Amino acid sequence: MASLKRLSHADYTIGWICALPLEMAASQAMLDDIHARLPTKPGDENTYCLGEVSGHNIVIACLPSGSYGSITAATVAAHMLSTFRAIRFGLMVGIGGGVPSPEADIRLGDVVVSKPQGGNSGVIFYDFGKILSGEQFERTGTLNKPPQALLTAIAYLESTHMMGSCQMPNILSNMVARYPRMSQFTYPGHEHDELFEAEYDHIGLEQSCDACDKSRLVDREPRLSDDPQVHYGLIASGNMVMRDGHTRDRVAKQPGILCFEMEASGLMDHFPCLVIRGICDYSDSHKNKQWQGYAAATAAAYAKELLSTISARTILKTPAVSEARNTVDNRSNHSNDRDGLSNAEDLERPGSPQMWYCEIPSCSYRSKYEYNWRTHMAKEHDVYSHASSRHDLRSPPTNTPQPQGDSSINDARGALRPKGVKARSTRFRSPDLKRRYTEQQYSNTSVRMGGTTYSGNIIGNTGTIMGNSYTGRG
Repeated sequence: MASLKRLSHADYTIGWICALPLEMAASQAMLDDIHARLPTKPGDENTYCLGEVSGHNIVIACLPSGSYGSITAATVAAHMLSTFRAIRFGLMVGIGGGVPSPEADIRLGDVVVSKPQGGNSGVIFYDFGKILSGEQFERTGTLNKPPQALLTAIAYLESTHMMGSCQMPNILSNMVARYPRMSQFTYPGHEHDELFEAEYDHIGLEQSCDACDKSRLVDREPRLSDDPQVHYGLIASGNMVMRDGHTRDRVAKQPGILCFEMEASGLMDHFPCLVIRGICDYSDSHKNKQWQGYAAATAAAYAKELLSTISARTILKTPAVSEARNTVDNRSNHSNDRDGLSNAEDLERPGSPQMWYCEIPSCSYRSKYEYNWRTHMAKEHDVYSHASSRHDLRSPPTNTPQPQGDSSINDARGALRPKGVKARSTRFRSPDLKRRYTEQQYSNTSVRMGGTTYSGNIIGNTGTIMGNSYTGRG
C-alpha cells in the first residue's frame, strides 16, 4: 500500500467542520486525495482527516459523538485554529431542517447556503425557549459575514447553476462509484418526500409517517428532475432542535429564514465561515432520519463544487483566521490605553536633539497566542533613531549579541541591545520569555504617540513608559 502524502500544518488553509459522523463520512468522500495525519497541539482533542479538494488542502473535523450544539462547535473550531494556524476560512457542512414556502420551494435533499441579505450576514441566532413560551421572535445575534473569497465564489456558482451547469449530480455519482458501500447516501426517491400541513402533528411514536393522515399532505408541483437544488438566504441557528411546523412558520416568516440548525451560533466572531446545509426534514414533528445521509452528501457535494471555483492564490490573499483574530483582540484590549493618551502631559520640546520616535509595544501577552506590536500598531507610530546614539532603529544593530537556541524569537531585531537601543519588532510566546526581555531597561528616551511626546525610560518590550508620562499595559 502506497504511503500517504504528508504535509505540514502550515499547508492547510481551509477548515471543514461537521456535527455528525455521517456528515463526516460524506465530507471525507469528497476528498480527491487523503493525507497522512499530523500531531496536534497539547489540549487539542479533535481527530482530523486531512486531504485535498480541487487543489486545496483541507482539514476536516467532527464534533465528539453525542455532543452537539454551539458550545461544542466553538470548542472544535478553536482547537482546529490552534493546531492549524494557516486556515483562512471555514465551511460548516452538514444537515439541517428546511422551511418550505411558496417563495422557496425547498424539498428534501436540497441545499441551503448562508448568504448575506437585508442587513443580515447569512446566519442569525434566536432563543428557542422564548419562542416556545409564546414571546415575539427576537434575533439574539448575527454571524460575521463570510470572507470575500467565499461570497464571490457563491455568486459565481449561483449564476452557473442558473444556466443549468451544476456539477453536484456528477459529484454524487462519483462518490457512490468510488465508495459502493455508501448506499445510505443515495437519493431515497421523491415518493418519500412528504410535507404535511404545519398544524398537523405526527401520529404515533414511530418515525415513519405510515400512520399519518395523507390527506393533510401539502400539494406541490412535481419537479422535472430529481437533482438537488440550491437555495441562498438566511439560516437560523438556535439552542434547540426545531421540530414544530407551526412554530417553524411563525419564526421563519419574519426574517425570511430558509433553514434551521444548531451549531453555527458557536462560531460567532471566531471562525469566519460559510454554512452549507443539506435539507433532511422540514423542521416539524414528522422529521426522521431517512433523508439524513443523502442530505449530508448533497451539502458536501456543493462544498466541493464551491471550492473548485476558488483559486489557491485567492485563498492565500485572505488573512489567516488566527492573525485576524489576534489583531482584533489586540485593538480591543488597548482601546482604553490609546484614549487615555489625550489626557497625558505634553512633554514635546520642539527641536530637541534628545527626541526620537518609536512605537509603544503595548500588547497583552497571553500564552498560546502571539502578538506582534509592530504589525498591530505600525499605522499609528513610526520608528526613527535613538536620541543619543542616533542608531537607526529601522535596521538590526551591529555587534549585538543574539539569543542562541531559542526558536521563539521570530525577528532577529528582537535580540538584546545596548542600553537605550530599542527593538523594532519582537514576539513573545511565553511569560518566561517576556520576563527575560523586560529585565532590560532602556533609558534616555522620548516617545511620540498621537501628536504628543512622552519622555522617560522604556522598560523592555512591555510598552511601559516610566517617569512623568504614560504607563501602558504589558
